[in-house]
Amino acid sequence: MLILTMICLILLTPVRLHLHLFYQEEMQGRLKVQMWNACREFAFRTAMKDGRRQLLWGRSDGKEGPLPSPGEPFQQIKTALSLWKNTHHARKFLLRHIEVTDARFALRLGGENAARIALWTGLMQGVMQTLPPALRRKVTWRLTPDFFHARSIFQGQCILFFHLGTILVSSAMFFWAYGSLKRQKSPHHKEASRHGTSHW
Repeated sequence: MLILTMICLILLTPVRLHLHLFYQEEMQGRLKVQMWNACREFAFRTAMKDGRRQLLWGRSDGKEGPLPSPGEPFQQIKTALSLWKNTHHARKFLLRHIEVTDARFALRLGGENAARIALWTGLMQGVMQTLPPALRRKVTWRLTPDFFHARSIFQGQCILFFHLGTILVSSAMFFWAYGSLKRQKSPHHKEASRHGTSHW
């Protein structure tokens, strides 16, 4: 009974996130995490270190250190967008159980390649269209293509409220979907699908 009560308390733990972001050549931001009456605030930024761009993370009033490199950024974005697009049930569950208190974003998308700017503008607008109408009404999003400046500028703030159980369940659903996508893209799975399988 005690174990069941502890599990319920963990799943029902209220979580409130305050996220502030700013990007111009380098990214910097603050994240405030509130659970019950406990509150922690973190600061993060990107910076060139040892010839590589790293994400530095730490307490807002303490030392900071680099996080492990996630790999090539463009490939990571493509993988994340593919996973988001192909996980309808997990995406629907996550968005249904997260309350957006405030969300305001502004992006001036610049660059030297006009075709790439147009492509990314359309891609981001398409991602926004996948959000439920009720959520889109709560999100203020201003996207401006800028063909005359080489640098992009992004700023935004967001306040989210959810229960810890929402993240745990959603993470399990996304990991399951990610595993299914990897199995479908594996050469063995494609070969079996092409020729069929026999149990005789």
